[in-house]
Amino acid sequence: MAGLGGDSQEMFMRPDVILLIILLALTYLFVVRYSRRHTCEGPVIALCDQSLYRHAAFTLGLLLLYVALGPLALSAETQSFTAYVIQMLIMTMALPWLLVFSLPKLVFDSILSIPWCRRTIRMCVHPALALVTFNALVSVTLIPPVLDVMLTVNWVHMLAQSILFLSAIFFWWPLVSFFTQFPPLTRGRQLFYIVYSSNFMMPIIFLLFLADHPWYSIYHIETGPVLRLFPFSYASLADQQLGSIVMLVAMYIVYGSIAIRLYLHQDESIWYT
Repeated sequence: MAGLGGDSQEMFMRPDVILLIILLALTYLFVVRYSRRHTCEGPVIALCDQSLYRHAAFTLGLLLLYVALGPLALSAETQSFTAYVIQMLIMTMALPWLLVFSLPKLVFDSILSIPWCRRTIRMCVHPALALVTFNALVSVTLIPPVLDVMLTVNWVHMLAQSILFLSAIFFWWPLVSFFTQFPPLTRGRQLFYIVYSSNFMMPIIFLLFLADHPWYSIYHIETGPVLRLFPFSYASLADQQLGSIVMLVAMYIVYGSIAIRLYLHQDESIWYT
């Protein structure tokens, strides 16, 4: 991650992030080309018509990744708790779907064909373990001493973000339907999975919102931070409360949309298929 400080040009010109985006894009092109060579033959060529949606999802994921690791990263480290929350939400709620689950199925089949990888992933994506691990890690990173260290020590920030991103992949895995090696949860259990996860995060969100003083020393500035991404300034406590509201709203938009879709498709077999 970038060090503290930097002007507006540095926020949008991150050579290290640009290089990462280019490498990911080239890797994706190679994977897609390889996948087409092995799957788009004969009668299964119709399946490749869905590739346009995957390309669009991955491209959007790259754009969001640049935003999260560029302007939002610097704002999160020096100016705004709300910016950190938005960055965290992008990394855990959007990018697993856009960058990982948009990859061709052949990629996952190749990884899961390796016995030790399959055993490790099977353990990590167990619904009970994945749900508790992801939500616990998010809650722990919001504890003031932990977040202060994360945002002041670059390698700790990078490591924490990588762990959160990986735990988010494992968290969403039980809701993805195309892994034949690990059948997804039934619709009823998916609904319970989502509802329980949303309740897991409620204590830390309400504590952040109801606090009568700023929690984080890195944002504790008498005059309040001035966000370069937004045309207004506000005190540190208001920033903290806004961050908690953003987290709550985003969580319920994502979880709620999934829960509504599951509810609308329910029938008498919801708990069995």
